[in-house]
Formats: sequence, C-alpha cells, structure tokens
Amino acid sequence: MILRWLLCLGCLLLCAFTVTASDVGQVQAKPELREYRFWQGSLADAPTTLSPGALAELAWQKASLGNKLLPLTSGVNWLAFSLVNDTSVAQGYYLTLANSFALSAADLYVQYQNSAPAPAPFALSADHQRSGKIMLAPQSRISLYLVITSARDVSLPLELVAEQQYQQAHQSMVFIQGLALGTIAGLTCVLLLIFITCGKNNALLLFGYFLCQLLLLSVLQGRNLAYYFPDMAILTGTELPVLTLLSAILLLSFGQRLFELKEHEPVLAKALKILLLCLSVCLLPALLLPGPINLGITLVLYALVSLLLLVVALYLRQKKQRLATLFALVVAVPLIFSLISLVGLADYSQGILAGNGALYRSAAWLHAGLIVLLLSRQLYNKLEDTRALQQEALDNARTSQQAQDELLALQEENQEQLEVRVQERTLELNIALQELESANRELAKKNTIDELSGLYNRRHYDQKMLAEYRRSKRNLTPLSIVVIDIDHFKKVNDNFGHLAGDQCIVWVANHIKQSLKRSSDIGCRYGGEEFCLILPDTEPLGAYALAETLRLAIAERPMVFENKEIPLTVSCGISTYQQQADVLPEQIFAAADKALYNAKDSGRNQVQQQVYIDPLISPESSHE
Repeated sequence: MILRWLLCLGCLLLCAFTVTASDVGQVQAKPELREYRFWQGSLADAPTTLSPGALAELAWQKASLGNKLLPLTSGVNWLAFSLVNDTSVAQGYYLTLANSFALSAADLYVQYQNSAPAPAPFALSADHQRSGKIMLAPQSRISLYLVITSARDVSLPLELVAEQQYQQAHQSMVFIQGLALGTIAGLTCVLLLIFITCGKNNALLLFGYFLCQLLLLSVLQGRNLAYYFPDMAILTGTELPVLTLLSAILLLSFGQRLFELKEHEPVLAKALKILLLCLSVCLLPALLLPGPINLGITLVLYALVSLLLLVVALYLRQKKQRLATLFALVVAVPLIFSLISLVGLADYSQGILAGNGALYRSAAWLHAGLIVLLLSRQLYNKLEDTRALQQEALDNARTSQQAQDELLALQEENQEQLEVRVQERTLELNIALQELESANRELAKKNTIDELSGLYNRRHYDQKMLAEYRRSKRNLTPLSIVVIDIDHFKKVNDNFGHLAGDQCIVWVANHIKQSLKRSSDIGCRYGGEEFCLILPDTEPLGAYALAETLRLAIAERPMVFENKEIPLTVSCGISTYQQQADVLPEQIFAAADKALYNAKDSGRNQVQQQVYIDPLISPESSHE
C-alpha cells in the first residue's frame, strides 16, 4: 500500500515538471521588444493629458531590452514602444509584464496613426502577470504607452507574445493550476468528511492545515487578493504571511496531538503551547507590516517551527515512536521550501513568483502525499494494535473458558442439592407471602371500615371524595354530598346510656346501607352521630329524593333497645357540585354542612339543600 502511494506521488511530480517545462518553452515573444523610449519622474511632473502635444513635450530617453527586464524607478514611469505589421494580414499579440508588490498602478495606451492614445485593457491575470491584448492591422504601425507607478526601483520581465502561443500557454497554465488545486481541495474535503463522520480532532486540524495550503498554493500561483481586488492596494501581499503563520500553527498543533505530547512529554508540550501562543500573537502584525519585510519574518518563523518539529520528530524517533520518521519527512518539506523562499527573497518583489509554479506545485503535492502516507501508516498501526489486542483477548477467552468448564463441573455436582434447597425456601417464602398478603388485606380493611357502624370511616371518605371530585371535574358530571346527623343524640345517651347510643348509630347505618342501591354510592361515618353520603353522577333532585326516603324510613318506626322503644329522626343537608368555578372538595362538604345546619335550625327531621356553594364557606360544624 505504501509503495502504491509513493508511485502515485512520483507520477504526479513528474507530470508537474514535464507540463510546466513544456509550457515555459511555448511562451516565446514574436517579435521581441528591443528598443523603447522612457520618461521617469514624479507624479507632479507627469502630464495630465494624453494629447500628442503633451507627449511630445516630455524629455524622452532611449533604451533597449537586451535581457527582457524592464527597469523601473520609484515614481511615475512612461514607456513608449513602436510596433510595425508589414504583412497583409492582421496580427494579434499579448503584452505581458510580471507583477510586483511595488506596482501601485499600471495602464496601457495604444496610439494608432493620426489619433490620440486610447486606453487598452491591461489587467492582472492568474499567473502573477499583467497582460493586455494588442491588434495590428495589415500594413500598420502603432505606438504603445505604458504608464507605471512604482513604490521603489524594480526590474520586471516584459514580453510580447503571439496571440495563439499566449492562449495555448494560458490554457495549459489553467489546467495545471486546476489539477494542483483540485488535488489539495479533494484531500481537504475528505478530511472534512472524516471529521464530520468520526469527530476526530486530528482530522479537523488537518482540514484547516490543508485549507491553508490550498489557499497558499492558490496565492503562489497568482490567484491572490490583488487578483480578485485590484483596486485595494492595502491587501497586496498580506495573504502570504497570514496563511504561512496559520499553516505553522496548525502543523504544530497536529504534531502535538499526533504524538500525544501532553501525556507522554508534558514539558515539551508546554513549550510548544507557549510557541503556539507566540505565533498566534504574530498574526496581527502580519496584517500591518510591509510586504517583503513581513514575508521575510514570517518565513523565518515558519522555518524555525519546521526545524523545531523536525528536532522533536528525531527526538521521538529515539523514543521508539513509530510515526516519528514519517513526521520528520512531513516537516522537512516546509522547512526546505521556507529556506528556498528565503534565499530568493531578494528577488521576491521583482516578480519571481511568476516563474516558480512548478516548484510550488511540486512542494504542495509532495507535502500532501507525505501527510497521506503518514495517515495511512497511522491507520495501519491502529489496525495492527487492534489485531494484537483481539488475539490477546482470544487467548484470555480460551483460558477463561477452561476455568469456566472446571467451575461448571463443580457447579453441576452441587446443583441438585441447591435446587432442592431453593424449592424448599421458595415454598416457605410463598406461604409467608400469602400470610402477609392476607394480613395486609385485613389491615387495609380495618383502616377503611368503621368498626361500630360497618360503614367506611373518615379517612376513606377523604380519599374517595377527592377522587370523585376530580372525576366529576374531568367528565363534567354532577357530584352530590349528603350530610346526615341524628337528632337529639345527646338525649339518647343521657336517657338510655351510651350502649343505646351505639346501637342507634348501628341502626341508622343499616338504614343507610339499605338506601344505597348503586355500587358507586359510598356511605361513611364522618364522626360521632354524623354520616356522609358520596353520590357520583347524581343531580340535586336525585340526591334530595334519596335523602328524603332515608329520613322517612328512619322516622317510620322507632328503634328497640332492651324492650324499650327509642324514636329517632335525622336531619340531612345536601350540596351538589356542578363545575362551579373555584370550588374545592372542602367547600362542597362545607355547603352540605351548612344545609344540615339550616335543617336543624328549622326544626330538625327534614332535608335541606344548599343551592349555591359560596367559596368563602369554611368546613365548620356546630351541631348538638
């Protein structure tokens, strides 16, 4: 697998050098520019108009382009060239000038016979060159004027290329640039997908690093900020230092996480963390310093970071880190590239970027290939480690299986005896559970039944009242409450004794049980001689009829105790809940209790009904 990656990488590098070399050989200017006139001065001395008279007043000087380098001085440079077409067909050419950070403006004017100079397109192309198309009519002569404003003295290559040759070279250049950028962009997208699917931070760092490398390669090949924003001179040359610093920061962070330095080398990890902070601080000055100085400082920092990572990789190699050798090769590429760039920094502002596309592409491809090889090796190591762990786990499983077999044999010897004991204990437990369940049922019954009357007690009333109130409110059904009190019960106790009073309570309770025909109706002894009936789904008329029937049945014949007749009557109070607002169960009972009080106050032995439930009624009772 590793050999396959190396072969692919070698083929890519060979294609880059071959195609680039053929492109360079095709670009030949015919005819060549040799003689020209120039005028150099300050912006204040430059002519304000392009009339033939104004141009004739300039103190032109003659010069030649022997080495194809156009010398420019600080200030405004006026350059005049003459082109002649002696053929009978029209000729097309492209005038190309290598770009430089020193150029703040470059304009091209074409003067045909007996006419004033007219402006012609002279834009920055995607290969660090300014180019403009010139058409020569048959048997014609034209004059070209280049007006260039430079911040310092520079010498830039100037060529005149035939139209067909220029287009062929431009198409080849676009293809090679697209191939180079597409390769790096593909790796960047793959790393982004790996991070999205697996969530690995190393993949995120490499995604950021390859994104910076993609932008850096694009800038080095000519697609920089000056190309996209030609009118914003402040952006010229700022992208290279920033991208270089970001690449150094991301590569340093990736190296830290790759070898887990925080766990294995804490001192070294702390030093690299401080270096990361320093590089991050340098990002702001990288946007403000002048281009060549800024780039020089940035390249020195990048070279130092690469050298430091190379030393760290060699140190980790001594510590038997398996990926240290490959990582050393990875960081060696940016180190060599930085050193080569530092050597050529003196010519950087002269437009040297325009002729080094093969170097930039080869370095980017080699660097990307080594990183892919590093990731492949890391994956291979993880697979090997996983396979070793699986084998170890398999051996442990065999040993464990043998121990389990021995234990199983021992368990089988005692299984029968254990099962018998378990069955005995289970039987005993079931008997105990049945006894406990019976006791719980008896206890629950005692907790809800009043022992004297046989009706439900006060606790059961509170529970059922709350449940029926909620059901009535939920189903929008009426809920009636009947509160019953034995009239003159105290006199019964005083005249016949408490045993007679208890018998009276039992006698009234039996009448209550006989009067409740529905299973949903509930009779409770509320306390003393007072009883309460809960009648779900019962309208006021139904509740009144039931209470009246009960009252008549009790008053119809006296109770007999020890051959003595004791006449009894009861008073009843009724209230019905019909979804009135802000009414609680306590207020329903309080309304029925109020009706009972009215019945007693009106002469006893009667049924009274509370039609409206006042929310302010409190559950108080003051009966005899």
